[in-house]
Amino acid sequence: YRIPDLLGTRIGSEKRIGIDESGFHGQESWDGTPFRWTGPVSSLQIPLRGGERLRAMRVDIGPTGGIQEKKVKILANGFKLFDGKVRAGGMTQVLSLDGVPMKDVLTIEIRSESHIPKRTLRGSKDERALGIMLKGIVLLDKH
Repeated sequence: YRIPDLLGTRIGSEKRIGIDESGFHGQESWDGTPFRWTGPVSSLQIPLRGGERLRAMRVDIGPTGGIQEKKVKILANGFKLFDGKVRAGGMTQVLSLDGVPMKDVLTIEIRSESHIPKRTLRGSKDERALGIMLKGIVLLDKH
């Protein structure tokens, strides 16, 4: 099996062959762009090619689903990259991977507050525990 070059490719918003994952709900679409809701804890295990030098990752999070803000932590190989709040409109942020111990696999873990739409949105029948709306993560070779 040849490890694909994922540099510059949007990941996390849809299932991708070769990336192990857990804690994600099914793929949906927002203005024609794929996304997936995370659960309270979600992770991606991304195989790295030998010699690949990752410097940063851009994280694109959509609206919070009617919740004012959510606490979110993002870790890479156990190293904390982000620990803060995502406001109702979402966020796009470039997170440095400097200091992250690189191995054969880059494990990205997203921990977030969650909500159940049936309890928070009038008329909703959705009983899923929704974390963040992940529109994608892009691995970068520069900051």
